[in-house]
Amino acid sequence: MADQCIKCNDIVLTSEPGFSITKTGNDCAGCGRKIDWTAESGDMVEFERLYCSFENGNGLKYTDSSGRTALHYAASFNQVTIITFIIERGADINVADNDGNTALHFAIESNSVEAASLLLRKGINTSILNKSAFAAIHLATQLNRISIIQEMLKFKTKIEPMLRGKYGRTALHLASVYNHFEIAQILILNFGCSPLVTCDNGYSPIHEAARNASSNTLKIILESAVTLGYSNNELMTCHDSEGKTPLHFALHAGDIETVKLCLDYGASITCKQDDLSTPVHLVCAQGGFEIIKLMLESQPDEKIKCLSLRDAQNMTPLHYAAMFDHFRLVEYLTNQGADFDAEDKEGRSVLLLAAARGSWNTVMTLFKLGSALNQQDNCNRNIIHHIVINGGDLTQFIEMGEEFAQKFKDLLNEKDIFGFTPLHYSSRDGNLTLVRSLLELGAIINAKNNENRSPLHLAARYDRHNIVQQLLESQKGHLIVNEMDGDGLTALHIACEFGYIKTVKLLLVKGALLQKDHKGRTPLHYAALNGFKEIVEQLILVHSHLLNQTDREGNTALHLAAISNKDNVASLLLTLECKLQTNNFNLSPIDYALHYKHSQVMLAMVLHATRSKEIIKFPVHKYSILFEGLIDKMPQVMMKILDKGIEKSVEDNEDSKQYYLKYNFQSLKENGSPNNPLPIANLMVVYGKEELLCHPLTIKYLESKWDSYGLYFHLINLSIYIIFLIALTANSILLIDSLPLCAQVKNQTATNCIESSVHNEKRFDKHFTIVFVSSLIVLMYSITNIAKEIYNFYIQGQVPRFGYLFGVDSVHYVSTYVTVYIFAAVASFLAWFVCLLFLQKFNSCGLYVVMFLEILSTLIRVLFVFFVLIVAFGLSFYILMAKIESQNHKGFYSPSISMLRVSTMMLGEMDFLSTFLSSLHHTPNPLVTLVKAAIFFLVIFAILMPILLMNLLIGLAVGDIETVRRNAQMKRLTMQVHMYTDIERKLPKHLVKYVDKDCVFEYPNQCNRNSIIWSTLQNIFVKVEKDAFQNQIYKEQNSSQAFVNKSELQVVIGQNQRISDAIKTIDRQAELLKQLIQQLDLCDELDVSDSYRN
Repeated sequence: MADQCIKCNDIVLTSEPGFSITKTGNDCAGCGRKIDWTAESGDMVEFERLYCSFENGNGLKYTDSSGRTALHYAASFNQVTIITFIIERGADINVADNDGNTALHFAIESNSVEAASLLLRKGINTSILNKSAFAAIHLATQLNRISIIQEMLKFKTKIEPMLRGKYGRTALHLASVYNHFEIAQILILNFGCSPLVTCDNGYSPIHEAARNASSNTLKIILESAVTLGYSNNELMTCHDSEGKTPLHFALHAGDIETVKLCLDYGASITCKQDDLSTPVHLVCAQGGFEIIKLMLESQPDEKIKCLSLRDAQNMTPLHYAAMFDHFRLVEYLTNQGADFDAEDKEGRSVLLLAAARGSWNTVMTLFKLGSALNQQDNCNRNIIHHIVINGGDLTQFIEMGEEFAQKFKDLLNEKDIFGFTPLHYSSRDGNLTLVRSLLELGAIINAKNNENRSPLHLAARYDRHNIVQQLLESQKGHLIVNEMDGDGLTALHIACEFGYIKTVKLLLVKGALLQKDHKGRTPLHYAALNGFKEIVEQLILVHSHLLNQTDREGNTALHLAAISNKDNVASLLLTLECKLQTNNFNLSPIDYALHYKHSQVMLAMVLHATRSKEIIKFPVHKYSILFEGLIDKMPQVMMKILDKGIEKSVEDNEDSKQYYLKYNFQSLKENGSPNNPLPIANLMVVYGKEELLCHPLTIKYLESKWDSYGLYFHLINLSIYIIFLIALTANSILLIDSLPLCAQVKNQTATNCIESSVHNEKRFDKHFTIVFVSSLIVLMYSITNIAKEIYNFYIQGQVPRFGYLFGVDSVHYVSTYVTVYIFAAVASFLAWFVCLLFLQKFNSCGLYVVMFLEILSTLIRVLFVFFVLIVAFGLSFYILMAKIESQNHKGFYSPSISMLRVSTMMLGEMDFLSTFLSSLHHTPNPLVTLVKAAIFFLVIFAILMPILLMNLLIGLAVGDIETVRRNAQMKRLTMQVHMYTDIERKLPKHLVKYVDKDCVFEYPNQCNRNSIIWSTLQNIFVKVEKDAFQNQIYKEQNSSQAFVNKSELQVVIGQNQRISDAIKTIDRQAELLKQLIQQLDLCDELDVSDSYRN
């Protein structure tokens, strides 16, 4: 796209960079850009023409995308004429671009001296900082614009030479950093800049020159400063925030010319910074040999003093040289009089410090210089300790001569403050070469540290297999194999505790005995405690008598395996016929597994292939039987035991007709007796473990009880009760029919009443036989069952008596028998309600009965809460409607009847037309207000009670139905357990033994061969719902966990297998590599370091 400027008549492209086609008044961006170009070129005629084309001189104010004006471009290209024209036309001389640069910045950057001079004459502000915090003087100094600096000198009254820029630096700082010595001289001598002023980092220009190795600038600064009256001492002792002097900075830069310059101006080699280190310390750490010679030769009087000065760590310069292995420097300093016996803060001499830092060349140099060998640090460590700790080679020191070697050997068995000899450290760190060297030199192998541990103990602790072998194969190796430490532990104890199987095998082969420590524990105890199965097998294979040995607390290895939840070891010990016994606290391994809820080890014990029955029957401390503890503390373990009771047909296909499921009930009959039937099921009820009660094995067990005797007992009981129910109903109906009608009808005459009585007597005589027989049946049944209930109450235990007395069923039964002749209606209702309770014992419909009772309970609780609203509305309607004449028969004439009427209104029987609307039309004017108020309350009642309350009940029913169903199932199963328990307690023992079953076979693919009648009865009374809700809880509790456990187990097994294969591969490769090295006659790496792990 293109457009044409109405002033300049030029075609301007919108895509032209640096400006926009957007017009302001009659001026375009293209005109502004042209005026910038003209300012660059210096064409004064064209510039004036363009200037005149703008209104009010707007062309001079035009800025491009970088914020630059024509003045910036003119200054950048040294166009003095253009600059003069712009300034004379009143343009802002201090205008800055987007980066904060003025025209003077541009002139300096392009080295336009004439432009800069003109701008300075015109009074441009030289103190403006750009975005880089550079003023004009800073930029000129950094770019080394000497001519411009000299021009600035002509206007020095307008210049701030000490103006601070980035990091608080002055122009003199920048001259020092970039080594612009000529500008530095001008700044000091002509502008009066101070060489001692510090920046934000605490550095003066002298420091900057020294640290950047700007020797020329430093020389000029020092000379100029002396000329201005500064003393050498003042210049050389100025320090930064850490106390560093110019000499320190010069040494950091490593420039010998700068160092020499500082020394020439009197810099002291003994001056200290905040950490008390001197320049000599610093140069010794750097290893500057030539510089240290220069420093010592320049100030020979200070030489001895500076070599003996200490820093904050109490180190001399010689310590620093030795620490970084500058051995030539160490030799030179020693010849200059440095004391190599001086000790640092930790008591280390120069020799010990060099050894501690692995500076072996320095160690050899100090040995040759005559440094004493018997020195010790604050930890009482000698030279051999430090050599061994840092992995040095003892052979190169021994080869220095017999006398030296003898002194060396005298230090072999010295102990530090921890009781460690050099052999302790080499054994701990796994340096096999050092161990061999120390043994060849005569190190004592049975030396003990402060914990009474020998090198063999440490080698066994850190799995140094080759070092253990080396120590045992030494001349006195047989004497240390069974040595104990301070806790009574041998090397075998320690290796077993940490699971080093190769070391254990080696120790056993070398004659290690299985002794007890001070706690009475054998190596087997420690292997079992930490779950090392292979070590347990190895120990029992060699010493089978360890299996049942106990410690001081009476714990066997199985106790410790149970305490630490090591199921693999527990299973192995049981397989090896470990005894089940209690310790001194009368606690068995089973008790510990229960106490700590260690499900893995408990599973290993109770599901053991050969010892599970023994485990289950073993008495436990806190519970009557083991299963009680499992049900209480470890239901997931009990779940696995129940799972084991369901066996599938192995030989047959799942689709085969011969395929079966075997339900073994032995685990549910544990500790059962005639006086204690269904023991495990009752424990599940006591501890409220619904997932166990809903287990398929438990369900099948209860079904077998039902099939064996429960169904028959309850059919007989239900039949007898139905006979009683029919008799009671008939009796009640006939008794009501026999009442005189005069008692029922108002305003009858005496004659009519007598006639009615005679008529009813004739009807009663007609049904006398039925009434008599039914009354006799009811009476006999009531007396019999009252006697039975009294008997049942007394045969229960003391606590169950009250539970029985206040049970829901018992209240119904007793109420029925007591009130049967007094209140026939109540008796009939309770009798039929009890009939409903009879049905809850049948599988097919029992769940619904229990759910009905649960929902009824919820409903009663909700109504009890909202009874307040019934009272509120009842009283309101009574107050408003009681005195209305037409309402005497409508239910609001008394408070109690009013509340009853409100209750019926909740169900929708409001009778709005006759009760409220009719009263509104027929009530006299003074009372009509009461009716209107009543209608208002009716509206509120309709919203709150029938709508909100009913929706609340529906919401509770829908949202809580699953919980209700779950609770109902739990209660039904609980009821069945109590029912079968009660029946079996009353049945003869031989009959219970006859009907009881140990197992049940189920053939799911076979058709039912029973008769049609029997199958129908089973469907009604026995058959469980197809959805098998009782399995839902079991599946919820078990399925996801089983899947996770199975998948995790597969992953772990796979990882263990891969790890085992990798270890075997590494072992084979290591053996092949060792053989190859031996054949090639090379140095074996295993001879150097014993860091290989088994």
